[in-house]
Formats: sequence, C-alpha cells, structure tokens
Amino acid sequence: DREALLDRVIEAWVKMMYVDGVFQSDPHPGNVLARLTDHGPEICIVDFGQVKIMTKAFHEKLLKSVMAFMTRDQGAFARSLVDVGLFGEADLPRVEPLLTKVFEKYDAVSKGEVVIDFGWLRQEVLSSITSLRGIVVPQELVLYGRTFVLLGGLVRAIDPTADVLDLARPHFLRAMLSGGPPE
Repeated sequence: DREALLDRVIEAWVKMMYVDGVFQSDPHPGNVLARLTDHGPEICIVDFGQVKIMTKAFHEKLLKSVMAFMTRDQGAFARSLVDVGLFGEADLPRVEPLLTKVFEKYDAVSKGEVVIDFGWLRQEVLSSITSLRGIVVPQELVLYGRTFVLLGGLVRAIDPTADVLDLARPHFLRAMLSGGPPE
C-alpha cells in the first residue's frame, strides 16, 4: 500500500521538522528503509550525518509559511517569506509574479493529480531569485529546502501519482497544534 507507506514517511518528517525541531535532512531512498508488518508499513530512517536543528522562533515562522502554501493563501505565503528572511517587504512587488506562477501551476492541476515537482519549483525559484538581485537565501533555509527537494524525489520513487499535499495536511495540522519544538 504505497499510500500508507507515504503517509508514514510524511508523518515522520513532519514530526521531526515541526514537532521535534530536529530532522534528518538527507531523505533519499537509500536512507529510508521500509518493511510490511501486520500493522501496515514500518519505516526506519538511517544516516543521521546531516541533521538540521531549528530554533522555536524559526520553526514558528516556517510553519506559517508551510500552512500558507498548503492552504494556497498567496498573500500569507508572501508575508511568511518576508518573515523567514528570504526577502524584504520592499521586494514583494518583484516577487509576487513568481508566487503567482507557482500557485497557478498547482491550482491548474486537478484534485488527485497533484504531484509537486520540487525540481521545477527549485529551478523556478533559483532563476527568479537570480533575476531579482539582492535576494539571498538565508543559510537556515538551505538544508530545509534541500530536505523538501529530496522528499519530493522519495515520494515520486514510491508513488509518482501521490497527492502529497492531501497526505501531508492532517500531519501539518497536528504539528501546528503541538506547539512546535521545545526552546
């Protein structure tokens, strides 16, 4: 049951990233082992050589950003990117066309066909940031972003047709209610 396996993988990373505040940031197929048990799929995450620890303050900003993206609230998403330090308030008019393009791409995909193309998203963001000049990706976002790109590849390897946002939504909601990582 690929959906059940994906649910476990997503649940594990959401918990690590948004509840514990410490996560393995190299989630490729070689670092996630799976087996089927009587209670469904069980995963084992290995190779904790690349770990990111988030502060509670950064976690709160990041969680707002993720929730705004998942609920497709472009205005809140833009404001959250200012809060995490990706760009300043004055840069919003230059960044909004990129955000519109990203949101339109995913809004155009019908329910059940949502496959987040993290490679396209990364390339689009990097080329847009380069063209915008003066926007620098904060260091604490680098491993975070890399983790999402690798998770996207892992998801596609397990089930290329999975609706990741739909699977992740309940886990993110629980994470929001948990209060996030300790100080």
